[in-house]
Amino acid sequence: MFIPNANPDGREADTRGNANGVDINRDHIALETPEGRTFARVIRDYQPDIVHDLHEFGPRPLVYDKDVLWLWPRNLNVHKRVHDESEVLSRSYIRPAVESRGLTSGVYGFLIDPVTGEPTEQIAGDGQERILRNTTGLKHALGLLVETNVDPNPGEDVPAAARRRVVSHQYAVDGTLKLVVERRVQLETATTVSRLTAPFQRGPIFFGGADNEAPPAGEVEPNPPCGYRLTAAQYTQVAEKLSLHGVDSRRDGDGRLVPLAQQARPLIPLLLDARADFELVAGTPVARC
Repeated sequence: MFIPNANPDGREADTRGNANGVDINRDHIALETPEGRTFARVIRDYQPDIVHDLHEFGPRPLVYDKDVLWLWPRNLNVHKRVHDESEVLSRSYIRPAVESRGLTSGVYGFLIDPVTGEPTEQIAGDGQERILRNTTGLKHALGLLVETNVDPNPGEDVPAAARRRVVSHQYAVDGTLKLVVERRVQLETATTVSRLTAPFQRGPIFFGGADNEAPPAGEVEPNPPCGYRLTAAQYTQVAEKLSLHGVDSRRDGDGRLVPLAQQARPLIPLLLDARADFELVAGTPVARC
């Protein structure tokens, strides 16, 4: 399935945000935009194994100075198999797919030392759950961000740069399709295990940190609740969004109970816990369901 334009307003106006000024790639939790809601609906109904997310960037010395940058889901609530297979996709398939054609590539979001060429500081590309590659991982699919450089390289005119912008994404898509062919069993095992075991997980919930950054102690819940209780007013406020996220609930007195024992477990605390950075509402944690 191909969605050719995630931000039609912004593309028309040459802006990052849509007509309401919302950055759609920061709207995959709140679902405030029709574009964000559409993506959530597609992921819920189609249940893809991979979401290959195509972006472009303006160059910045020592950070955004490659032809292609790539990254996997870093959120710590993503199932390990999905995380690891996403990283394999980035490092072992996207990277050689573009570099074998003479393009440069690297991990998205790192400041590079000009002498050693080694990363020295991460300035973007964290585990923030509202970004599509992370939301995708939380919804049990491989997440992949691919960014291509929009400006001409030295010796490149504007038409040549435009052609490179297109073919670099085509090469990256080739890499994803190659993984599907060569690692179909590992891919489907990772996403299936993530989906089927989610209702039975009892591990901690992380409200911060990333796969390369340990979360502060206050952002880890070692004993997650059985679920979250919403008042009738809270549920009315978020019912449509919970449905779009594939979250089930049941009547509980005059409110609703959202149990963690369901496929959406990795996402639910990030939607309903007051400790989350982008919660929809602050539900009441419930010890017994």
